[in-house]
Amino acid sequence: MKKNVVIVSNMYPSLNDPAYGSFVKEQSEELEKNNVSVKRIVSYDRAEGDKKRALLKYLSLWSKTILSAFNPRNKIYHFHYVFPTAAVAPILKFVFRKKIVFTYHGSDLLKGGNKKDKLMSKLLKSADEIILVSDYLQKEFIKRFPQFSPHSHSIHCGVNNKMFFPQDKEETLKKLQLPQDKFNILFLGRVINDKGIDVFEQVMDNLKDVEDFHFIVVGDGGEKEKLQEKYEHLYNVSFHSSVPKNEVPLWFNAADVFVFPTKREAFGLVALESTACGTPVITHNVGGVPEIVKDGQSGFLVNLGDNDDFSRKILELYESPALKNSFSINGYNNSKEHTIEKQINKILNVYNTL
Repeated sequence: MKKNVVIVSNMYPSLNDPAYGSFVKEQSEELEKNNVSVKRIVSYDRAEGDKKRALLKYLSLWSKTILSAFNPRNKIYHFHYVFPTAAVAPILKFVFRKKIVFTYHGSDLLKGGNKKDKLMSKLLKSADEIILVSDYLQKEFIKRFPQFSPHSHSIHCGVNNKMFFPQDKEETLKKLQLPQDKFNILFLGRVINDKGIDVFEQVMDNLKDVEDFHFIVVGDGGEKEKLQEKYEHLYNVSFHSSVPKNEVPLWFNAADVFVFPTKREAFGLVALESTACGTPVITHNVGGVPEIVKDGQSGFLVNLGDNDDFSRKILELYESPALKNSFSINGYNNSKEHTIEKQINKILNVYNTL
């Protein structure tokens, strides 16, 4: 029997912001390929730093969600991000008798506190099943909310290996108009300090005089303009706007190494996508990232605070093509264990318990 699932998310990609919540879009599309009827109730607006806009955003999301509950075919509600997105879940559960699934992606759990935890406990009473996107996040959840552990599931975010796979390096460099005679070092993501752009800045400062190096920043964010002004005189640094998901594999394949200096990460899907393209990753040893990047096998894990170690590890890969090649092979092989098909099968198993 075809299942009817309502996906509710406070983030979803748009033409203006193609990276925002792309994992929710990808997951819902994969569910549709697996005989699930999906209705999406989503927001495209980051509303960052604007309390009034944020309030209007959630009021719209909540009202549309409650109105949809009058349709008897909408039996399962799957909330991506729990607080405040799922604030109406108790109404759906106890008034409309809907089945409720929560997915914690990280920030909604990790940015906690006593008051928030009390609110979260009340919300969790309405959840039939709870998905955490990494083993690390599930452990954090059980530590904070042990009474709900029997209904918790660690289901990694999956990589779409029909999109993310090794491509001809020379061709990708040509398409992106990047130098073919350089060692290309990539930062891709939000250009903010939480994602480690300040660490990447230090890497560029440390290594800017290495003639064979070319630094690439792909993304947008609050720190970008300042960086562009600082490095505009350097020939070996290039800046590019955020790109839609289907263009991201080109950048990974063009890069010799992906530097992912995030300071807090529940899982790190972008690191998985890089390894699926055969591109080694240098990242912080935080959160769920070690479940993807195996230190000394498919990349390097750097201790938080040891910023100079990123530069040392880049030089190590640059000086040893054999090591870089082994990282590429190992990362690609490991990524096969985390495909989106395997993720979707696990989510379908969760739905089937409802």
